[in-house]
Amino acid sequence: MVNESKNETGKLFRSDKVFLSDELIQAYYHRFKTMEGLSEHSHDFYELNVIIKGQGTHRVGEKTFVIKKGMAFLIPPFVRHSYTFENNDFVIFHILFRNMFFDKYHSLLKNIVGFNLLFEIEPYVRLHANSTNFLLSLVADDFAALAPSFKRLVMLENKTSANTQREKEFLTLYIISVICDNMKNFMMVNKETDASLFYILKAAEYIQNNYAEKITLTKLCREANMSKTSFLQHFKNNYNCTPAEYLNDYRINQSKIMLRETDKNVATIAQNCGFFDSSHFIRFFSKKVGVSPVKYRENILKEKQSNKETERSRFLQQIENLL
Repeated sequence: MVNESKNETGKLFRSDKVFLSDELIQAYYHRFKTMEGLSEHSHDFYELNVIIKGQGTHRVGEKTFVIKKGMAFLIPPFVRHSYTFENNDFVIFHILFRNMFFDKYHSLLKNIVGFNLLFEIEPYVRLHANSTNFLLSLVADDFAALAPSFKRLVMLENKTSANTQREKEFLTLYIISVICDNMKNFMMVNKETDASLFYILKAAEYIQNNYAEKITLTKLCREANMSKTSFLQHFKNNYNCTPAEYLNDYRINQSKIMLRETDKNVATIAQNCGFFDSSHFIRFFSKKVGVSPVKYRENILKEKQSNKETERSRFLQQIENLL
């Protein structure tokens, strides 16, 4: 779970904000009445953030970014980050995502233009690229229009009706759609100021949309509208790896999701992730992850069972405290 950090407002997450087994998303406002900031921490879920009020800085690794009202950005799992604030009253809206949310709504999310840019590509660029000014600012009208949806989503956290979870998930899909539409427009506006980054991101998006197929360097250069030499140089500058390394890493990450969240066999996962055959997939996965795909799945199942037992114990303790 999250590595909690204390400040004058208390812990980053209260004990009742821990993910429960049947919750795919959680949303809440985080208000800071101090300028001390929030020390470095990480978590095992995706976190979508929108700055509601105030201005400050967000530090990821060795990089620092200015954040202010209207900005939206995503923090992937296990990325260590921290905040400092320039105002006495700083408010962030958070949506936390389980991986199962993306699996459940995969067919819808993959058709949202800008989804890969927001959730997979832009966070990676922010971590590794030489450029440090790539942060999305929502259009003022969209920011204002989303405010009631933010509030409604937070209010639903305290409701327990049969349709609460479904409403939360559908409302989250709407919020993602609007923010992704802003990301698409943001990319087009910034195309003129950094054309090379724009086309490199386009190539990365092509990889993510077609990772199960055979992808050649020629295809990527055509997508980026660059020569091989220029493409390889710009890709390395922005991603700190080669296109082949990026593709293989993405394929492994997708296979890990399938091993965690589906019951597909290894051969099917190998095929779905663009590997030649299951033996090639097993060798590559074992070298990259440190364990075989089968062992990785076994470890995840054990972890899930342990988490369920912990959640059950916590639930029973809460019931006991009420009696």
